[in-house]
Amino acid sequence: MNCVPKITIPLLLILLLTQCKADSSTLESDLSNETIEENNDLPREQSIHDKIGKFLAGIELDNIGNQNSFDADKWSTHANQLKENWSKMESSRLTPMSNWVNAKINPIINDTLPLVYPYSGPDFLHANYLFPDASSYTMMALEPIGDLPSFSTMKQVDMDNYLKNINRFLRDIYRRSYFITKNMEGDVDTSAVNGILPLLYVFIERSNYEILNVERIGLDVNGEIVPKNQAASKKLDGVQFTIMQNGDSQQKELVYWDCDISNSGFERTPELAKYLAKLSESNTFMKSASYLMHYSTFSDMREFVLDNSNAILEDDTGIPYNYFEPSEWNSYLYGKYTKPIADFQERLWQEDLQFAYDSTDQYSGNLPFSLGYHWGDGAQNYMLYLKK
Repeated sequence: MNCVPKITIPLLLILLLTQCKADSSTLESDLSNETIEENNDLPREQSIHDKIGKFLAGIELDNIGNQNSFDADKWSTHANQLKENWSKMESSRLTPMSNWVNAKINPIINDTLPLVYPYSGPDFLHANYLFPDASSYTMMALEPIGDLPSFSTMKQVDMDNYLKNINRFLRDIYRRSYFITKNMEGDVDTSAVNGILPLLYVFIERSNYEILNVERIGLDVNGEIVPKNQAASKKLDGVQFTIMQNGDSQQKELVYWDCDISNSGFERTPELAKYLAKLSESNTFMKSASYLMHYSTFSDMREFVLDNSNAILEDDTGIPYNYFEPSEWNSYLYGKYTKPIADFQERLWQEDLQFAYDSTDQYSGNLPFSLGYHWGDGAQNYMLYLKK
């Protein structure tokens, strides 16, 4: 028995015409896409992540997926508070820092290399000001990433609390230039902000970048970046921002890892060492790093930095001076070296570094800004080590 239905001529014509119309529509769509790709003068659609970043950073009030509009006056209070604190920080620290980098650092290093920033917390701010031309940024710390809230269902009172807590998180950056771990832990426990993720949004936007995309990531057993749900270990949590400087066309990647970079941490997550090995040549920045690189329990990370860095910019809380062999490194010492602040053991003071600061051949000048633990007395030090 033949079960194929009979199709009349008129119906067949309709089907053919419909198919032709669909093919034409598809073709027009394809051509339209090609035209958009070729015409770089057309504005790019703003990502939802960029809208969220500008909203949290007090730059632009826009719909960030919320069903009901948030109170503009209350957002303006948050925006004005951020603007005021940022303005003070720019005049006292960020602008002098940028001028110093342009005069002293960038002319003698390869400033376009990837930047590695161990013990960073969410501090993209200073990494960008000191290495604005880095091709990528890799940051590592123990602070949890957390999640953004559901803005679509968030009530006004919850948003007010959320923005208030973001400003509270930033208080140590405003005043001291670094995050205090115990303060951040307390903030996470008692506030609506459950990690450093919103602070990364704020720092990126306030550093004059556009956020193109954000992905939660992990590493596979070979040290390759994969989506978070495909990661080899849950002990390693990451987030990747695709960003672009406003007015530029070059995309960059900013990756933050919530990870343990002690020797025992590398043992528990061997894929992290494989990932770092793929970075090959890079520059490294360290500040307010709790003197962890002074201890044998962090020797693996110390050796990675020494082996893979073209240039290292650090204060005395980073790698001790005696690890930089004169035959392998040129040393440029800035600021004033003094004993560690009271929170740390006096035995961490480096006699050989003091001698180097007192010598005329390595000392390279004053620091026109304060950045680090000695924010109270202004006795800040920074060392640039350049591999020969």
